[in-house]
Amino acid sequence: MLVEKSFDTGEVVINYAEGPPNGPAILFIHGVTGNWRAFLPIMPSITMRWQVYAVDLRGHGKSGHKSGHYTLRDYTRDLRTFIRNVIHRPVILFGHSLGGMIASMLAADNPDIEAVVIGDSPPNYDGGLRGDMLSKVSYWSQAKKTAETGNTVTEILGTLKEKTIMWGDVPIDDLISLLNMAINWSRMDPDILTNMIECKDDPTKFTEMAEGYDTEKLFPRIGCPVLLLRGNPELGGTISVVELEKAKALIPNITYVCFDTIGHALFPRGPEPVLSPLSIFLESLR
Repeated sequence: MLVEKSFDTGEVVINYAEGPPNGPAILFIHGVTGNWRAFLPIMPSITMRWQVYAVDLRGHGKSGHKSGHYTLRDYTRDLRTFIRNVIHRPVILFGHSLGGMIASMLAADNPDIEAVVIGDSPPNYDGGLRGDMLSKVSYWSQAKKTAETGNTVTEILGTLKEKTIMWGDVPIDDLISLLNMAINWSRMDPDILTNMIECKDDPTKFTEMAEGYDTEKLFPRIGCPVLLLRGNPELGGTISVVELEKAKALIPNITYVCFDTIGHALFPRGPEPVLSPLSIFLESLR
């Protein structure tokens, strides 16, 4: 059973879920606009043999807001404090999208990170991350505008069902995805997306937000085992073939899985097919 708790980092109050002490610690880190519940599809299986922690990043879910302070370094600093003061022991990180970027930054040169699972997080080779963000500015703008209305989940869902929402070149039109979006957008601080939108016209906004996430320098410093989960780019996955090959060359101890039937969202219809390779990877660490 998962229990929601809160932790004050000294800068912001973080909402998180904690599972029973059934084994080694694993920390789940969601993507931008999301919350810890994004990982609920796999929680029942994972909590049987691991102690689960799952956070709402600052500005997301039930965590506190910190207007003007939503950079990768801000998120990373929060979680470094959280690991030190709440988990108190070595931990495995599973980050999706933004969460995978944060996990990579936490794992570099950190012996207390035992392993990392990176879930379809775009790397940043020569500014490639900015290009990925620019391709989704219309999505971020829609999310920010919707969150600013203060509407309920039901009201947001009704609006989304009447529109065509695009993730890059991929339309999002199934009811489950739209409902998740409505829930996430109703709870988040709209300001988490400001830099991501404004970096279209002002590159300094991207530099401010992504400082520290230079994966060409970062990946070789991750000494622990890494599982990279790559979604199909034709379905919205964010890692190209070229970027995958470079990650394989840069990360010393990497295992990777390329999915054909899922894109950027890891659990669009439930825990499979992610749960199988994830379980094998986690059991290999015991």
